[in-house]
Amino acid sequence: MAFNPGDGASAQGTARRHNGDARRRQGIDLSKHVTADAQKLTIRETSGTKSAYQVAFRYHEPLTRFKPEDRPLTLTMQFTAATAQVGETITATVTATNRTGQSSPLVMLELPIPVGFALANDDFARWVEKRVIAKYERTPRGVLVYLTELRQELVLTYHLQATTPVKGLTPPARAYEYYNPQQEGHSEQVMLTVKEK
Repeated sequence: MAFNPGDGASAQGTARRHNGDARRRQGIDLSKHVTADAQKLTIRETSGTKSAYQVAFRYHEPLTRFKPEDRPLTLTMQFTAATAQVGETITATVTATNRTGQSSPLVMLELPIPVGFALANDDFARWVEKRVIAKYERTPRGVLVYLTELRQELVLTYHLQATTPVKGLTPPARAYEYYNPQQEGHSEQVMLTVKEK
């Protein structure tokens, strides 16, 4: 197959048989031809075999691409300590802020449980009981919090117990509208360390 990414260049690709099967997926990286301008990709099947093909585009958007003030929802995560010994408990404080000027309906918070830590107690059940949050569910890597709405700002705390010696970056927390996930915000990552007792 011949590929013309629209910038005057061209690329060739050949589907090779793998264990007698020519249907194996094969990728061709055209990223060096991609620009911010509109482009047209032309594909010509040159073998005469009426081959089937599929075009897929993938991209990565770094979380740091947008400054928090550019986001409709912002999220900050703070921890009472950056280092803990196995068995010790630290407190995580998450602050979700709505910058849209109006109430955001059904907002979701994806809160991380950092590697080397586990939830120390059920803080989230207490938040449900006090009607601060609608409900929550534990996930393999954190806690998913459901808010009926986010008016201006919400501060939640939860406790984490150090369980395993490790050093690593926390996954970013995320806030987004359930029915409009582009209305979102992410927290910065934080380096946490768990040491042997």
